[in-house]
Amino acid sequence: MTSSAPAITNLGQLRASGHVHKSLRQELRDNLLAMLRAGEDPWPGLHGFEATVIPQLERAIIAGHDVVLLGERG
Repeated sequence: MTSSAPAITNLGQLRASGHVHKSLRQELRDNLLAMLRAGEDPWPGLHGFEATVIPQLERAIIAGHDVVLLGERG
């Protein structure tokens, strides 16, 4: 997803632009739903978790749950 953002440089311009604050949780949910609706892969480059981790993570994000990812790095 790409969009041309206006050149807002201060808080007054941000308020005047009509910007509506969203929490990170809501922003993640909105972006995930938009990608799923568009048929895009929200997890490019992530392989091997299509049947286990990804569906559970998507459900948790859509539901607005807290998520803790545990495991080894790398």
